[in-house]
This record gives sequence, C-alpha cells and structure tokens, in this order.
Amino acid sequence: AIFEEEHQFLSCKENKPKIEDIIHSIYHGINTNGMCEFNVHDELNTIKLSYIDKESFSSPPVIRDSDVPIITVDLKDSDAWDLTLKELYPYLDNKRPIKLLADSAKIDITLVRKCIQSLIYYNLAHVVSPIQYSN
Repeated sequence: AIFEEEHQFLSCKENKPKIEDIIHSIYHGINTNGMCEFNVHDELNTIKLSYIDKESFSSPPVIRDSDVPIITVDLKDSDAWDLTLKELYPYLDNKRPIKLLADSAKIDITLVRKCIQSLIYYNLAHVVSPIQYSN
C-alpha cells in the first residue's frame, strides 16, 4: 500500500506492460523453479516468491517426554539460533530424554519439544524411544 501511494505503480497506465511482464515472470518462475525474483520500479524494490508443496513435507513427529533426541550433525554454537536452542545446546548429549533435558536446562518442556521438532524438520536430529531398546 505504501509503495503504491509513493509510486502509483499499479494505477499508472504506462506500467501495464511492466505489470504483464511481472505476472508472466511469476507464472513461469513458480511453475519452472518453484520460485522467482524480480524488481519492481527499481533495484531497491525486489520481490522474492517461492512455492513449497506442503504434501512433500511431513508433519513434525509427536515428541514424548521419554524420547531421546539424537543429533545427526555437528551443531556448532551459533548466533542465528533461537533462545531455546541456545539454552538447550549444552545439554544435547544424545543420552538425555526430553523431560531430563527440560529439567536440566530449566526450560519449559513444551519449548524443548518444539525445538527438537524443528531440528528434526531440518534433518539435524531424530528421536529414539529408550523403551524400544529395553526389552
């Protein structure tokens, strides 16, 4: 809305060919690559679009208190992490179940579950149930 107020990009009749080119670019880019990027008005006004097929991604698994998260890559401490992962990181030893991780790190167990679900979603971890190995 602010961009339109400042530049009248959509309402200006002279921009109709540019708008048609943008629509064609979106259609072709999304259908070919699943993404597109284009400039509107100038180089400072860039729009990036991407399409993610929800069916290709599975829902995050249900994380139980007794599950043990197994980290599958070398997680290096990073400033890009959210606060939960920063607090949880020192306790991720591939041995502690979710409940013990939450207690040890003094983090709400719901946040720990969501954090581990995110790691699983990005293929950085998986969980095992200690019950399946106890019998």
